[in-house]
Amino acid sequence: MSIIQHMILSFFDLSAYIVLSCAILKLSLNKNYFLSAAALSLISGWISFSYSQNVTSAILGVLVLVFLKSLFKRKFLEILGIYALTTVILISLQALLLGASSLLPIFTDNLFYIGATIQIVVLVVCLYVYSNLHLDVVFNFFASKNKVFIYLLVNLFVLTFSILLSWHFNRNGFIDNYILISLFSMAIITVNFVILNNGLKNRFQEEELHMYRVYIPVIENLMDEVRSIQHEYDNRIASLQEAARQSGLNGLSNTLSQLTGEDLTGLIKINNKLIAGLLYSKKNKALERGIEFKIIISNYDLTSELMEYEVIEILGILLDNAFETQVDNNVVSLEIHEEKGRNMIRVSNKHPYIPTIQLQSFFSKRISSKSKDRGYGLYRLKSICKKHNADLHLENTSIGNENFVVFTVLF
Repeated sequence: MSIIQHMILSFFDLSAYIVLSCAILKLSLNKNYFLSAAALSLISGWISFSYSQNVTSAILGVLVLVFLKSLFKRKFLEILGIYALTTVILISLQALLLGASSLLPIFTDNLFYIGATIQIVVLVVCLYVYSNLHLDVVFNFFASKNKVFIYLLVNLFVLTFSILLSWHFNRNGFIDNYILISLFSMAIITVNFVILNNGLKNRFQEEELHMYRVYIPVIENLMDEVRSIQHEYDNRIASLQEAARQSGLNGLSNTLSQLTGEDLTGLIKINNKLIAGLLYSKKNKALERGIEFKIIISNYDLTSELMEYEVIEILGILLDNAFETQVDNNVVSLEIHEEKGRNMIRVSNKHPYIPTIQLQSFFSKRISSKSKDRGYGLYRLKSICKKHNADLHLENTSIGNENFVVFTVLF
């Protein structure tokens, strides 16, 4: 191939790396990224043209790693994980298409024609992945230092890199043994995914245990506060009686309001004590931020097919989203009721009116109602609801002269 052809193939390759990396990092595609890829493809194309394939593979690997580091400016270990994951995806796609093309009548010995066709198809697949799949969710396992996932990623990287070396050193042998290589690769991938599946089960159990560790101390604090309030009730009742004698009904009403406002016994009635702990912690958080937080509960039994930590996650996402809108004099309301035999959680918060079209995009992985782009929580909420066939609704509603954004979950 000519040096120009090498540069063209390098540009396609770098573009695919950019698209997948943006999918992982939840970034919008930027034309400056592709201009940088075009500039680097001049260098990488020249290297591919000037040196043998076994030398260029190592050089270009380092070059791509440095390119991603300079482009996205993340920590080196994070970039290393992104590089490994994107490389596994790209080499797997390229090897699959290359082997498949060799079995078709249109197969040709023109390496540039083969390479360009495969690279274009791979780039189209990457764009589809960017638009419709959520690599950021997969990458979160690496970011959270999940040992099982890191083990899997390293295994797949070694496997796919071995396939790449096999292609460079013995192309004819690679094509002749394509079916055998594919079966071997699929066997290794299957074993690794079984390991990953078992690891994820353990991870979910760890998440549930983590919820208990976090909220059990909170529940103990809640119980202490309730006991403290109960201990003071006798004195308060005496004050109530005295106020009734001295100030009439107005004094009685004021004292009753104080008692009602400090009543926490409603949280104690919830059958899931972790939920009680979560709501108590959110109540304290609202007080710290000066947010008016109303809790209205008529259904204290939230038993359902959802795991306990999933119900807690739903509540946490909804309340965090409501608290972090940075609206002046924010008012947040949480309602937990039963509706037609299903549990209903409704969270509303004061917010300027949001057009219906914009509301429909709230559950995209790159969209959020918060002040910053931290929309993964709402995407996660949608994923949990979809997994358990729960209904999720979002709408504007007017209360008085104010607009409120209302999330409703039925499960």
